[in-house]
Amino acid sequence: MIGALALGAVAACEGMIDRTIAYTQERKAFGKPISKFQHTQFQLVDCATEVEVGRAFLDRLVADHA
Repeated sequence: MIGALALGAVAACEGMIDRTIAYTQERKAFGKPISKFQHTQFQLVDCATEVEVGRAFLDRLVADHA
């Protein structure tokens, strides 16, 4: 049960990263997409890294459990 919740949470985070990247590519400020600003890029990479670490951790837990 807890594993299913963890899988759902990681999947939701991955989906949110994808939607956020798409939004930052569409949204413009100062005549260019906000995805082109360095701070935005750093924040997106930081979030994506945390989600990737969570996915790797969860994959390892599932592999060890099986």
